[in-house]
Amino acid sequence: MLQHFRKPKWRHAKASVRRQAVEQLSAQEGESEALLRELACSDEDAGVRRAAIRKLSDLELLRKRMMEEQDAGVAEAAAVRYRQILTGGSGDADLQLRIEELGHCSDVRVIAHALRGGREEALRLAALERCTDESVLADAAVNDPVARVRQAAVERLHSQPALRRVMERTRQGDRKIFRLARDMLQALEAAETASQARAEERSRVLQALQALADRGASPSAAELSRLENRWQAVAGDAEAEASGRFGDLLAAAWQRHRESLQPRQSPQEPPLLAQWRAAADSGRPDPDQLEAVLQALAEAPSDDVPDELRAEAELARRFVTHRDSLRALIRSAAAKETDAGSRDSMEALMDELQWPSGTPRPRTLLDAMAALEQARQPEAEPSGRDQRYAALQERLQGVEEALKEGNLRGAQRALRQARDIVDEAPGGASAQAERALKRYTARVAELRDWRRFATLPKQEQLCEQMEALVGAEMPPPELAEAIKSLQDAWKETGGSDSPESRRLWERFQSASDEAFEPCRAWFDEQARQREANLAERERIVEQLESFLERVDVSGLPTAKLIEIRGTAREEWNHFSPVERRAGKALSRRFEGLMDRLTERIRTEQAANRQRKEALLERAEALPEIEPLAARMDAAKALQAQWREIGPAPKAQERKLFRAFKAACDAVFAERDEARRTEQARQAENKAEAEALCQRLESLAEAESVDAGEMRGTLDETGAAFQALGPVPRGVREGIERRFEKAAGQVRRRLEAARAQRQEQAYEVLRRRAALCAELEAQVMAGSSDPAAIEARWPEAATGEVA
Repeated sequence: MLQHFRKPKWRHAKASVRRQAVEQLSAQEGESEALLRELACSDEDAGVRRAAIRKLSDLELLRKRMMEEQDAGVAEAAAVRYRQILTGGSGDADLQLRIEELGHCSDVRVIAHALRGGREEALRLAALERCTDESVLADAAVNDPVARVRQAAVERLHSQPALRRVMERTRQGDRKIFRLARDMLQALEAAETASQARAEERSRVLQALQALADRGASPSAAELSRLENRWQAVAGDAEAEASGRFGDLLAAAWQRHRESLQPRQSPQEPPLLAQWRAAADSGRPDPDQLEAVLQALAEAPSDDVPDELRAEAELARRFVTHRDSLRALIRSAAAKETDAGSRDSMEALMDELQWPSGTPRPRTLLDAMAALEQARQPEAEPSGRDQRYAALQERLQGVEEALKEGNLRGAQRALRQARDIVDEAPGGASAQAERALKRYTARVAELRDWRRFATLPKQEQLCEQMEALVGAEMPPPELAEAIKSLQDAWKETGGSDSPESRRLWERFQSASDEAFEPCRAWFDEQARQREANLAERERIVEQLESFLERVDVSGLPTAKLIEIRGTAREEWNHFSPVERRAGKALSRRFEGLMDRLTERIRTEQAANRQRKEALLERAEALPEIEPLAARMDAAKALQAQWREIGPAPKAQERKLFRAFKAACDAVFAERDEARRTEQARQAENKAEAEALCQRLESLAEAESVDAGEMRGTLDETGAAFQALGPVPRGVREGIERRFEKAAGQVRRRLEAARAQRQEQAYEVLRRRAALCAELEAQVMAGSSDPAAIEARWPEAATGEVA
């Protein structure tokens, strides 16, 4: 019945006993699993918690211990066990459960580990969705054994350096991944170039507006509309600060434009002027509001009407006059009843109104303009006419896009093509086409005038900068780069057809030729260097061909072949650049030879992979070998054999090595645990030995101790000291000397006590002998007193005899 009261080992006071108990538990048993969970979370000893964690397979609990554990060693053990189970390297956890657990994990190291070492394709794909580390994604794009995973990894890359690394590492291997990475890199570069171009265009627009503000100029409405259109074309990714600055500059420019058209006379402006201002400043004045203002103007004395209102009053009068016609055309357009005659009437009305672009438009006028745009959509026409119309619309759209971008030459070219289409049309151009050409011709002319105004100072500045490079003391590469940069900047100005721009171009070109003269010798030297590099590459190819012809590469170790291939590639890359055309055929020869080497390396690596897989199976069977010392010897032998085998294919090599290392590490972890247990036991023995030494030392220093008790204690501690197990090697001799010294002190004290007892006994005998002699003398004298002698007899034992 005593077993019911015996405390289980996992509740033992000694941590080493609890650790041994944990080693005997199995997580596959329900009761044991609950016990392991409890010990992993709440045991006070870090070693016990670590041992329990190594037995668990609960991913959620392992993740919590990994994140919440205070002891670094225990947290690391939880992380190792967590990664091991999550990737499928241990245990039999369901794949779907592991994928779901991966979705809860935020540790980037675990995600990277799952992506690199996950056993199943689905797990690695799930890790891909969570991975944000570009270097890990790039490795997966190159090394994952499944093409779909490699492709998904490439598609998640968003940085140019990572894509370049993938291209470099797959250039001679996975061509599909190489092309995908190349296409994505080109798309990123194109997007970056486009973004930079948009930023530069925004900068140019802001500079133009700032220049207008600095001069206090009153720009035309067309000029401001062009600047606004240019900004809107590139405003998608503009920063808030730039957008705010543009809005402020544009609003100020429009204000200066309105002030130039409608100068205020004085603070006390006439009531009619104030009434008109209120109508105009409303943004889109109501037709009835305009009519009321016109009526007031008509009835007012001529002296009360300021001169600056007469032009605007005439504009409003024309609108009111044609308002009913505009409304009728709007209704026709809404009812889909417009024909060629209706469109021509609408075009004629718009031409007659001639409403300035910078002046707010009434709502009716805006609706009419929208109806006109709708009516301009082509109707079904004969095939030839339809094609000409489509071609004309395409050219006019090209003019519009070029104008938005500020591309003068593109706009001029598209406008000429549109004019050619109209001129070649049988029966001449339609009124609609002529009006469109007229509008775009005027806008192109405005852009040309603006370009001349805006680009001539820039071109003058570029001429001065190019002339400053003439005779400049700069290294030839930097000088050539500076010249090219100025030439690119000239191209960005778009040029101009004006005589001034042509003269500046000739000046710029002359300075460019003169500045480039010192670079010619440097470029000639570069050409000679390219020829020398080409000769060196020919030497490398010949040596490689000779080596492959006369040496049986099948007898060389894989590592040696890889070294030869790497050295050849390193030397080939060193002798660069070469003339592209001349080096192309040589490059094909070199790559062919490298392919032969690579094929042999792959064959050897495949054989190495099979040998290492066999070693891995033996390593995974190590737990079956008993005892631990035999397991360790077997693990060391397997490691020695592993080192003798050459490398396997890179992707499999890493995976095999990780699994092999994990199997061997498990054996050495057992050794380490046994060593820690032994160290703990020796530490306990040391503490107990020190306590025995202290006990004897205290006994030797005690003032009054019974000799029998002292001898008993000496014998007891001596027996306990002899029964102790091993202690740490470095302290054993010191403890033994300390114990012997304390025991010697106790023995000497015992000897001194024995000698003192003997001396006391001799003294008693001497005194009693004196009493006997005294009694004999009395008897001889005839005057003996035996009673007195007898009374003094006990006193002789205490040393008090007179």
